[in-house]
Amino acid sequence: MSFVSVICEGECEMDFVQGVLGPHLSIKGITVQGTVVGKKVSRDLASSPGGILKFDPLYRHIRAELRRVSSPTSVVTTMVDLYAFPRDLDGFGAISEIADPYERVIQLETLLQRRIGDTRFFPYVQLHEFEALVLSDMEILRRELDESDATEGIGRLLADLGDLEPEEVDQSPQGAPSKRLQRFLPGYRKRTMARSVTSQIGCDRLRRRCPHFGSWLDRLEALSPSAPL
Repeated sequence: MSFVSVICEGECEMDFVQGVLGPHLSIKGITVQGTVVGKKVSRDLASSPGGILKFDPLYRHIRAELRRVSSPTSVVTTMVDLYAFPRDLDGFGAISEIADPYERVIQLETLLQRRIGDTRFFPYVQLHEFEALVLSDMEILRRELDESDATEGIGRLLADLGDLEPEEVDQSPQGAPSKRLQRFLPGYRKRTMARSVTSQIGCDRLRRRCPHFGSWLDRLEALSPSAPL
């Protein structure tokens, strides 16, 4: 059986890994375990704080996980946001100037891979933050809110997003996915609703709506012992 250690930016990513991604991959013979940046496995409780202010804690956590999970069938990956990614990573400044968000995030992942320098590590950086996954199905989000004004709020949110796909919703302080959710759907509670919404959407629909996430999921699924060589 293959093993995947996912280093998460915070609580919601951890919830997603344990409650949505893990069950999806377990069917394919892949065991998944999540940790929050800076926290030990045994202390990954729901109340563990997350967020990455500096690159060094993420770097040290990745290196520690690579030492801890040393079997040839084990890999280490990440689930961290492009939004507010620590700017003190050498080379990040030039990457942040790339206009196309998909090219930007691919270049950042390539930089992380080179910085770590271990073939058992492949990074995943979420475009632009975790809430992009929540935006992948507005009807499920509306049902989860179950409020009289949710339909109106969803309508205003959709109008604000226009033709943007979930991963294209930008990372500005006013336009990031989480900020738009707060502005148009004040009843949305990230800590209690994100896992439920993404679980109902399911990994296969998330793959279709969010192609960068989909590429990561494809790569994880390819670790299955039953996957074609």
